[in-house]
Amino acid sequence: MKLFVYIDHLDVPDIPVEPVEIRVPQGGSCTLECQAPGKPLPEVKWTKAGKEIKTNVESTPDGTHRLTLENVQADHAGQYIANVKHKVRTQPMVFNLLVTGTICLFFFIS
Repeated sequence: MKLFVYIDHLDVPDIPVEPVEIRVPQGGSCTLECQAPGKPLPEVKWTKAGKEIKTNVESTPDGTHRLTLENVQADHAGQYIANVKHKVRTQPMVFNLLVTGTICLFFFIS
């Protein structure tokens, strides 16, 4: 009796676990980018507050995944997660988006 074992090598690179902080001025735009190469290429789903984002998302054959936000307003602030799903595990890449704005102070002199 012969026993054959086939090993299929899965290339699953590590993704940074430290959150990335992004500051964007109100009304500005930004692109969140996640490099997730591998063999086979992983599936990447973007989420915010547990809800999947399907618009303004781009993936390239080299494993680059982007989420573009335009005309950023205060409600865009928060945590965005690129959930990178390999065959053997899922890794989150976390982006904390901070929206900056101008502060106007008014002084009344009587």
